[in-house]
Amino acid sequence: MSNNRGGGNNPFCDLLENLDPNTDVENVFANGNNINVESFVNIDSDSGLAYFNNGDSVVTVYCDSIDAIDWD
Repeated sequence: MSNNRGGGNNPFCDLLENLDPNTDVENVFANGNNINVESFVNIDSDSGLAYFNNGDSVVTVYCDSIDAIDWD
């Protein structure tokens, strides 16, 4: 996958592109930061933005900045 940020070599980008929406996810680690989430929403392959549900809000992360995903 390539995106507007360049790179696009992160295997999490490919994984998320094939992941079903509403898949349970507990945490996303991006650029070394832990982000608490509840589920995967979707990914925009053109921009490289991945969307996760965080209860009352949606968290947006560049897929190429994801270091790890903690599955629920």
